[in-house]
Amino acid sequence: MDPIFVSAGVMIAVEALGLVGLWLRLRSSLRQEDAHRQMLVDVVRTVPPGGALLEQRADGAALAMVVAPVPLD
Repeated sequence: MDPIFVSAGVMIAVEALGLVGLWLRLRSSLRQEDAHRQMLVDVVRTVPPGGALLEQRADGAALAMVVAPVPLD
């Protein structure tokens, strides 16, 4: 087998593995974002109108929220 073809094959394999690694990181980030979004939706649904919430998470994320009462016209 020609060494040039072997080198080309190795380079293609390395690039493919790099792309797979990036895809896995992106997938993980999207799952974390979805979980965070769902947590925010759940919090908004549970805090009563006129209530407030301050949360500091272990990963450094913070959430401060005041739910304004909805005027009934």
